[in-house]
Parts: sequence; C-alpha cells; structure tokens
Amino acid sequence: MLFSAVILFTMFGITRLVNFGAFDLYRLAFKEFSFLDTYYAEKLNSDEQKISQSIVLVNVQHQSRAQLANLIELVQQQKPKVIGVDVIFDHEKEPITDEKLWEALQPENVISAFAIQNRQFVKNDPKLGVFRHKLGYANFNFDSYNAVIRTFQAKKIFDGFEFSSFPHRVAQHFLGRQRKIEWKNISDKSIPINYSGGRQYFLTFDADEILESKSLPVLANKIVLLGYLGTPTGNVYDIEDKHFTPLNQEFVGKSAPDTFGLVIHANIIEMLVEQKRLIQVPVWVLLLVGFVLTFVAISYFIKLNKRRIERYMLVRKLTQLCFTIFFVILALWLLSNNIYFKITELIWYTVLSIECIWAYKILSNYMKNKFGWESYFFQD
Repeated sequence: MLFSAVILFTMFGITRLVNFGAFDLYRLAFKEFSFLDTYYAEKLNSDEQKISQSIVLVNVQHQSRAQLANLIELVQQQKPKVIGVDVIFDHEKEPITDEKLWEALQPENVISAFAIQNRQFVKNDPKLGVFRHKLGYANFNFDSYNAVIRTFQAKKIFDGFEFSSFPHRVAQHFLGRQRKIEWKNISDKSIPINYSGGRQYFLTFDADEILESKSLPVLANKIVLLGYLGTPTGNVYDIEDKHFTPLNQEFVGKSAPDTFGLVIHANIIEMLVEQKRLIQVPVWVLLLVGFVLTFVAISYFIKLNKRRIERYMLVRKLTQLCFTIFFVILALWLLSNNIYFKITELIWYTVLSIECIWAYKILSNYMKNKFGWESYFFQD
C-alpha cells in the first residue's frame, strides 16, 4: 500500500512539475468534471422544479447611471426586504447623476458589491461609496485553478480585516439579527454550493419592465438582486460575467460558460436563507475510508494474483467498475440528502492503487534475484 502511494504521488508530482501536454489535458479534464455534477443535471430535468419564493432577479443590461438610480428607487418603493446591487461604479461621471445614484445606494437595506483582484479592491468611487457593513465582495472563491464554480467563500481575512461576501451579506440582512449565520471557521472554508436551479428558477424582470411599471407588489418583502443577465435576458451567446457551473448540461468539454454571476449569487443566497447548506464530509473521514478500502483491495488482489492468476484480470476489472459505480451512486444519494461526499480523489486513488500491483511484482522479483529479499508476493 505504501508502495502504491509513493508511485501515485510521484506521478502526480511529475505532472505538476513537468509541462507535458498529455498530463495537463488529463489533469484539467479531471478538475473540470465532478461525478456530483450529474446530480444537478437530474435535478434540473425533473418535474419538481419550482420558483424561488424569496429572490427576484432584475437584469440591468447596459442601463445608464441615471436609469439605474431610478430603477433602485422604483424597486425601493415596492418595499423589498433587501436590494442587492451587483454592479460596481468604479469611477465618477456626471456630478448630478452620481449624486442621485449615491442617494439611491444609501438606504440600510441596499447592499453593494465590490471585487478583490490581485490583492486590490475594485469598488465604487468614493463619491458613490457606502458604509462597509453594506458591502460584500462578489468573488465566489479565490482558487484561480478551479474553473467550475462549485464552492464559495463566505468570509475572507484580507490584510488583517475580515470581509463578507456579497451573498452572505445579503442573506444575513434578510434574516436579521435573530437568525445570525454562524459557522465554525467560516472564513477559512470553501463551502459547497447547493444549487437550486438556473435563471428559470428565479422570477426575472428586465430593467425596462420595472421602469415602465407603476406597481410590482411581487417585490414586497423579497430579496431583489440587480445585475447583468445578458442582452437580451438569458442570451446564451452572451458570456459577459458568465461562469462554468455544475448546471452545465455538458459534463465534459464545456465550450462556453453557462451561468451568469448574478444567478450564482442567487443560488448561494437561496441556500443560506432556506437553510439548504450541504454538510461536507470531513477530510479525515475521506482519508480513513480511502485507507481502509485501499488496504483491503490491495491485500485481496495480491492474494488473488498469487493463487488464481487466471481469474485475476477479469475480477480486477469487474471490481474496479463495481466499486466506481457504487460510490458514485452513494455520493449522489448523500447529496440528495444534503451531504457532500467528495469521492473523486477516493475513487481514483483506490482504483489506481490496484494497478500498481504489477510494478510491485516486478520490484519484488528484482529484489529477490539481486538481494535474496523474501516477500509474500514473490513468484518464481
């Protein structure tokens, strides 16, 4: 078992150090795909899809600042509980328009977004600024190597100060002080996102619809999120502020981002507000399960290879296949019960460890012939 671990981690280390195209393609494809993505495909294709009762999306498209100021004021008149503005105004323009926009951003229930890029803050111009407790960073996580948004970081320590994410700030304001979101070590953890659905899951309006309407009572007591959702709304060819997510119907070889950032924020907020957070299986449990399964598998196949070598190949392949299918089904069932069991590494390590038996056989024969080293596995 130790031999298998050394072989596998050495190979993995080489692929990280050596820029070899075949290994890079394999590693990137493996990172892009998760067995758990199939759960969301099945969930979205089911007949049980409903509409969020808490969140409404508004597509701001490319409205001017004057129009956005009017839009926020009109939404405010409908008495929503929270307004989340996922738009950054990083420079000043016309003073009169900026002053009106500043006034629209000041109410306590308006949460504004900023971004952290290259250890720098990208935020509203100081003349359009708001108090820090009404700001949240729009970054989902800070793993630049993760192309698919499966997790988010609710809080981050930056230069000694703690900052909240945009969805965490919006959700906490909606819940109020009586239902404070408190998770152990939340600042240091990437939290799996329990997606509820794509854009169709949320009631969506264009900015023009609201600007032309006198009354929209459906916005009352809701979370209203303002951000970009394509031009026109939902345009599949518009990739501005779009990301790869498990909602993509193509599991492997995704050709274009599939979900707008505002929809991802909405899914995270829905998860926090409706208490749909996934319980993540601890790393030590994964390591323990992996250790036990690998030890049992290697022990069994070493014995089988020595005693019944004629059946060894067939049994090995069938066992690897059944093992993979079983754990994929188990992980999907656990996810349906809000338990996140990350099985990808567990499967590849256990399955590939069995493949290392042939290398151990060659080594044991060499050690026997060269040094007279005895081993249970040795065969003349």
